Amino acid sequence: LDLTLAVKNLTNEVGKNWSYADPFISFGHTFFETPVRLTVTHPCLNPKAQTTLFLRHNKTLIPKASPSKSYDLLKQGITGHKNIILAGPTGSGKTTLIKQAMGHIHPQEHVVIMEDTFELSVDHPNSTHLLSGGEHNKDLSHFCQYAMRMKPDRLVLGEVRSKEVIPLLLAMNTGHKGVLGTIHADSSLDAIYRLQLLFSLYQPYPIGDEVILNLITRNLDWVVYVENKEIKEIREVRGREGLTPITELLYGEEKSFW
Repeated sequence: LDLTLAVKNLTNEVGKNWSYADPFISFGHTFFETPVRLTVTHPCLNPKAQTTLFLRHNKTLIPKASPSKSYDLLKQGITGHKNIILAGPTGSGKTTLIKQAMGHIHPQEHVVIMEDTFELSVDHPNSTHLLSGGEHNKDLSHFCQYAMRMKPDRLVLGEVRSKEVIPLLLAMNTGHKGVLGTIHADSSLDAIYRLQLLFSLYQPYPIGDEVILNLITRNLDWVVYVENKEIKEIREVRGREGLTPITELLYGEEKSFW
Protein backbone atom coordinates (compact mmCIF):
# COMPACT_ATOMS: atom_id res chain seq x y z
CA LEU A 1 0.00 0.00 0.00
CA ASP A 2 2.85 2.40 0.82
CA LEU A 3 4.52 1.70 -2.53
CA THR A 4 1.27 2.24 -4.41
CA LEU A 5 0.71 5.56 -2.65
CA ALA A 6 4.30 6.63 -3.28
CA VAL A 7 4.00 5.79 -6.98
CA LYS A 8 0.70 7.69 -7.23
CA ASN A 9 2.31 10.75 -5.69
CA LEU A 10 5.32 10.49 -7.97
CA THR A 11 3.28 10.04 -11.17
CA ASN A 12 1.11 13.01 -10.21
CA GLU A 13 4.25 15.05 -9.60
CA VAL A 14 5.65 14.32 -13.07
CA GLY A 15 2.26 14.63 -14.79
CA LYS A 16 1.85 10.97 -15.76
CA ASN A 17 -1.48 9.19 -15.84
CA TRP A 18 -1.24 5.86 -13.98
CA SER A 19 -4.55 4.05 -13.70
CA TYR A 20 -6.62 1.14 -14.99
CA ALA A 21 -6.66 2.89 -18.35
CA ASP A 22 -2.85 3.30 -18.39
CA PRO A 23 -1.56 0.50 -16.13
CA PHE A 24 1.98 0.30 -17.57
CA ILE A 25 4.12 3.44 -17.71
CA SER A 26 7.79 4.26 -17.99
CA PHE A 27 9.43 7.62 -17.38
CA GLY A 28 12.65 9.28 -16.35
CA HIS A 29 13.24 10.95 -13.00
CA THR A 30 16.09 12.14 -10.80
CA PHE A 31 16.67 10.96 -7.22
CA PHE A 32 19.44 12.65 -5.22
CA GLU A 33 20.97 14.02 -8.45
CA THR A 34 21.00 10.51 -9.97
CA PRO A 35 19.03 10.05 -13.23
CA VAL A 36 16.96 6.85 -13.30
CA ARG A 37 14.30 5.28 -15.49
CA LEU A 38 11.21 4.02 -13.68
CA THR A 39 8.90 1.35 -15.05
CA VAL A 40 5.69 0.83 -13.07
CA THR A 41 2.81 -1.64 -13.38
CA HIS A 42 -0.59 -1.04 -11.85
CA PRO A 43 -2.07 -3.44 -9.25
CA CYS A 44 -4.81 -4.33 -11.77
CA LEU A 45 -2.21 -6.28 -13.75
CA ASN A 46 -1.13 -8.39 -10.79
CA PRO A 47 -3.09 -11.40 -9.45
CA LYS A 48 -2.22 -10.26 -5.91
CA ALA A 49 -3.13 -6.65 -6.65
CA GLN A 50 0.44 -5.51 -6.05
CA THR A 51 2.28 -2.55 -7.50
CA THR A 52 5.61 -3.35 -9.14
CA LEU A 53 8.37 -0.81 -9.61
CA PHE A 54 11.60 -1.26 -11.58
CA LEU A 55 14.47 1.23 -11.41
CA ARG A 56 17.14 1.49 -14.06
CA HIS A 57 20.14 3.73 -13.56
CA ASN A 58 20.87 5.95 -16.56
CA LYS A 59 24.63 5.63 -16.57
CA THR A 60 26.80 8.40 -17.91
CA LEU A 61 29.83 6.25 -18.65
CA ILE A 62 31.02 6.09 -22.25
CA PRO A 63 30.80 2.59 -23.75
CA LYS A 64 34.32 1.34 -24.21
CA ALA A 65 35.80 0.84 -27.66
CA SER A 66 38.57 -1.71 -27.93
CA PRO A 67 40.82 0.02 -28.38
CA SER A 68 39.44 3.41 -29.55
CA LYS A 69 39.20 2.61 -33.25
CA SER A 70 35.48 1.79 -33.16
CA TYR A 71 34.46 4.99 -31.39
CA ASP A 72 36.70 7.11 -33.62
CA LEU A 73 34.98 5.50 -36.61
CA LEU A 74 31.55 6.26 -35.14
CA LYS A 75 32.62 9.87 -34.58
CA GLN A 76 33.56 10.10 -38.26
CA GLY A 77 30.12 8.83 -39.18
CA ILE A 78 28.44 11.44 -36.96
CA THR A 79 30.46 14.37 -38.30
CA GLY A 80 30.04 12.99 -41.83
CA HIS A 81 26.22 13.11 -41.50
CA LYS A 82 25.70 9.37 -41.89
CA ASN A 83 22.23 7.98 -41.16
CA ILE A 84 23.02 5.64 -38.27
CA ILE A 85 21.03 3.13 -36.25
CA LEU A 86 22.52 1.89 -32.96
CA ALA A 87 21.41 -1.66 -32.22
CA GLY A 88 21.76 -3.97 -29.24
CA PRO A 89 19.92 -5.79 -26.46
CA THR A 90 18.36 -4.13 -23.41
CA GLY A 91 20.99 -2.53 -21.17
CA SER A 92 23.72 -2.84 -23.79
CA GLY A 93 24.61 0.87 -23.71
CA LYS A 94 22.73 2.16 -26.77
CA THR A 95 21.28 5.21 -25.04
CA THR A 96 24.57 6.10 -23.36
CA LEU A 97 26.41 5.80 -26.66
CA ILE A 98 23.92 7.91 -28.61
CA LYS A 99 24.17 10.65 -25.96
CA GLN A 100 27.95 10.62 -26.29
CA ALA A 101 27.77 10.58 -30.09
CA MET A 102 25.48 13.62 -30.12
CA GLY A 103 28.27 15.58 -28.49
CA HIS A 104 30.00 15.62 -31.89
CA ILE A 105 27.11 17.36 -33.66
CA HIS A 106 27.97 20.92 -34.69
CA PRO A 107 26.41 23.46 -32.26
CA GLN A 108 24.83 25.45 -35.12
CA GLU A 109 22.85 22.46 -36.38
CA HIS A 110 19.21 22.24 -35.34
CA VAL A 111 18.66 18.87 -33.66
CA VAL A 112 15.13 17.53 -33.10
CA ILE A 113 15.16 14.85 -30.38
CA MET A 114 12.14 12.53 -30.08
CA GLU A 115 11.62 9.91 -27.37
CA ASP A 116 8.93 8.36 -25.19
CA THR A 117 10.99 8.46 -21.97
CA PHE A 118 13.27 11.38 -21.17
CA GLU A 119 16.76 9.91 -21.34
CA LEU A 120 18.64 11.94 -23.95
CA SER A 121 19.51 14.88 -21.72
CA VAL A 122 22.02 16.40 -24.11
CA ASP A 123 23.51 19.87 -23.70
CA HIS A 124 23.15 21.05 -27.30
CA PRO A 125 22.61 24.80 -27.83
CA ASN A 126 20.22 24.40 -30.78
CA SER A 127 17.97 21.45 -29.99
CA THR A 128 14.22 20.84 -29.79
CA HIS A 129 13.08 18.04 -27.49
CA LEU A 130 9.76 16.24 -28.04
CA LEU A 131 8.45 13.78 -25.44
CA SER A 132 5.54 11.51 -26.39
CA GLY A 133 2.61 10.53 -24.20
CA GLY A 134 1.12 12.75 -21.51
CA GLU A 135 -2.00 14.81 -21.98
CA HIS A 136 -1.24 15.64 -25.63
CA ASN A 137 -1.61 11.94 -26.51
CA LYS A 138 0.93 12.11 -29.33
CA ASP A 139 3.32 9.28 -30.11
CA LEU A 140 6.69 9.09 -31.84
CA SER A 141 5.15 8.53 -35.26
CA HIS A 142 3.38 11.91 -34.95
CA PHE A 143 6.63 13.55 -33.87
CA CYS A 144 8.54 12.15 -36.85
CA GLN A 145 6.00 13.85 -39.11
CA TYR A 146 5.90 17.13 -37.16
CA ALA A 147 9.69 17.32 -37.02
CA MET A 148 9.86 17.74 -40.79
CA ARG A 149 8.20 21.15 -40.41
CA MET A 150 10.82 22.35 -37.93
CA LYS A 151 13.68 22.64 -40.43
CA PRO A 152 15.84 20.05 -38.66
CA ASP A 153 19.45 19.46 -39.57
CA ARG A 154 19.37 16.27 -37.50
CA LEU A 155 16.64 13.90 -36.39
CA VAL A 156 17.34 11.82 -33.28
CA LEU A 157 14.88 9.09 -32.28
CA GLY A 158 15.29 7.51 -28.85
CA GLU A 159 14.09 4.07 -29.91
CA VAL A 160 12.49 2.56 -33.01
CA ARG A 161 9.94 0.03 -31.81
CA SER A 162 6.72 0.39 -33.84
CA LYS A 163 5.00 2.60 -36.44
CA GLU A 164 7.47 5.51 -36.07
CA VAL A 165 9.77 3.47 -38.34
CA ILE A 166 7.66 4.55 -41.36
CA PRO A 167 7.95 8.36 -41.12
CA LEU A 168 11.57 7.99 -39.96
CA LEU A 169 12.62 6.05 -43.07
CA LEU A 170 10.53 8.30 -45.29
CA ALA A 171 12.32 11.30 -43.76
CA MET A 172 15.63 9.70 -44.71
CA ASN A 173 14.22 9.13 -48.19
CA THR A 174 13.51 12.84 -48.62
CA GLY A 175 17.19 13.61 -48.22
CA HIS A 176 17.60 14.11 -44.48
CA LYS A 177 21.09 13.06 -43.43
CA GLY A 178 22.65 12.61 -40.02
CA VAL A 179 19.64 10.75 -38.61
CA LEU A 180 20.31 8.86 -35.36
CA GLY A 181 18.20 6.21 -33.65
CA THR A 182 18.33 3.02 -31.60
CA ILE A 183 16.67 -0.37 -31.99
CA HIS A 184 16.66 -3.69 -30.17
CA ALA A 185 18.46 -6.34 -32.22
CA ASP A 186 20.92 -9.23 -31.84
CA SER A 187 23.45 -8.00 -34.41
CA SER A 188 24.04 -5.21 -36.89
CA LEU A 189 22.61 -7.34 -39.71
CA ASP A 190 19.61 -8.35 -37.63
CA ALA A 191 18.81 -4.67 -37.10
CA ILE A 192 18.21 -4.24 -40.84
CA TYR A 193 15.78 -7.16 -40.90
CA ARG A 194 14.03 -5.81 -37.80
CA LEU A 195 13.51 -2.43 -39.49
CA GLN A 196 12.04 -4.29 -42.45
CA LEU A 197 9.74 -6.32 -40.19
CA LEU A 198 8.48 -3.24 -38.30
CA PHE A 199 7.81 -1.36 -41.53
CA SER A 200 5.91 -4.36 -42.89
CA LEU A 201 3.82 -4.71 -39.71
CA TYR A 202 2.80 -1.05 -39.44
CA GLN A 203 2.48 0.06 -43.05
CA PRO A 204 -1.08 1.19 -43.85
CA TYR A 205 -1.01 -0.20 -47.40
CA PRO A 206 0.44 -3.45 -48.78
CA ILE A 207 3.99 -2.97 -50.03
CA GLY A 208 6.30 -5.72 -51.19
CA ASP A 209 9.25 -6.78 -49.02
CA GLU A 210 11.70 -5.87 -51.79
CA VAL A 211 10.35 -2.31 -51.90
CA ILE A 212 10.69 -1.99 -48.11
CA LEU A 213 14.21 -3.40 -48.08
CA ASN A 214 15.13 -1.13 -50.97
CA LEU A 215 13.91 1.90 -48.98
CA ILE A 216 16.01 0.85 -45.98
CA THR A 217 19.20 -0.04 -47.83
CA ARG A 218 19.14 3.09 -50.01
CA ASN A 219 18.80 5.47 -47.06
CA LEU A 220 20.40 3.86 -44.01
CA ASP A 221 24.19 4.29 -44.08
CA TRP A 222 25.50 2.51 -40.97
CA VAL A 223 24.35 0.12 -38.27
CA VAL A 224 26.38 0.10 -35.04
CA TYR A 225 25.93 -2.92 -32.78
CA VAL A 226 26.57 -2.48 -29.04
CA GLU A 227 26.82 -5.23 -26.43
CA ASN A 228 27.94 -5.07 -22.78
CA LYS A 229 28.78 -1.35 -23.12
CA GLU A 230 31.14 -2.08 -26.00
CA ILE A 231 30.91 -1.40 -29.74
CA LYS A 232 31.07 -4.82 -31.37
CA GLU A 233 30.20 -4.09 -35.00
CA ILE A 234 29.95 -1.17 -37.39
CA ARG A 235 28.33 -2.20 -40.67
CA GLU A 236 27.96 -0.08 -43.80
CA VAL A 237 24.76 -0.63 -45.79
CA ARG A 238 25.40 -0.60 -49.53
CA GLY A 239 22.24 -1.93 -51.14
CA ARG A 240 20.42 -5.19 -51.66
CA GLU A 241 20.24 -8.21 -53.92
CA GLY A 242 16.69 -9.46 -53.89
CA LEU A 243 15.74 -9.82 -50.22
CA THR A 244 19.37 -9.89 -49.05
CA PRO A 245 21.02 -6.69 -47.81
CA ILE A 246 24.48 -5.99 -49.24
CA THR A 247 26.73 -4.70 -46.45
CA GLU A 248 30.38 -4.29 -45.52
CA LEU A 249 31.64 -4.82 -41.98
CA LEU A 250 33.78 -1.77 -41.22
CA TYR A 251 34.55 -2.87 -37.67
CA GLY A 252 34.20 -6.20 -35.87
CA GLU A 253 34.24 -9.84 -36.88
CA GLU A 254 31.86 -11.40 -39.37
CA LYS A 255 29.72 -14.07 -37.70
CA SER A 256 28.86 -17.40 -39.23
CA PHE A 257 25.23 -18.51 -38.90
CA TRP A 258 25.91 -22.06 -40.07
